[in-house]
Amino acid sequence: MRNSLIWQCCWPFLLTMALVGGTAIYTTAQTNQKEQSFNRQLRAGDSLQKGLHQLTERHNRFINRVQDSILSNSPARQITALRWAAQYYSPEIEAAIAEMNRLIANEFAQTPEAKLQSELRRLEKVVAKTQELTHTISTLLTKLYESVSADDIEAASLAMGQLTQQDRALQTSLRLGSSTLGRATSSQLLRLSSKEHLGLIPWLPLLLWLPLGIYLLTLPLRRLERLNDPLSAPSPSPSSLEG
Repeated sequence: MRNSLIWQCCWPFLLTMALVGGTAIYTTAQTNQKEQSFNRQLRAGDSLQKGLHQLTERHNRFINRVQDSILSNSPARQITALRWAAQYYSPEIEAAIAEMNRLIANEFAQTPEAKLQSELRRLEKVVAKTQELTHTISTLLTKLYESVSADDIEAASLAMGQLTQQDRALQTSLRLGSSTLGRATSSQLLRLSSKEHLGLIPWLPLLLWLPLGIYLLTLPLRRLERLNDPLSAPSPSPSSLEG
């Protein structure tokens, strides 16, 4: 009987502790998962923004040097700068665009959200449009170099005008890409931060169990109380006294 009473006292308490521990582990795991998703999205947005910034910086470096050389009125400086731009613009820009496409594809593969995937598709189209413009700019840089080398002022002036026009179009495309990326990152971070909190839902089984557990715990205590109370002991029958 003693072992039975000990077990009846212990098992409701042990089950309560198991429910508390399991619920705590579950809620902690859910919180950690949410934080990891938030941090991953921050890193992904930062990587994409850096890739876009690198593409912009590389393009501006070439265009600024070309424009400075044209304004210098130094034929030797012009030819040196234009030869460098015509030779290296396309490989460096293509490498930056390839990195952007890799980052977009990587984020697209890890994103189940339809809205974010839609924004990434828009960004992908912007990068594709930017790549088309860089091809045109690369061709114009070669024409400008050839025109300046041949001392063809009219052809050089025409190529420079077209280059300025394409540069403006490229800057517009890059700004569009930056705004698209910012909108995609912000909406995803907002969704993650405002994601419905579990609140008391994981604790409902424990809350439902507690009243029953307390009741079950009182049963063996009541038995002990009756056993220790002499007034509650059964009185001997008259027949047993006569015998």
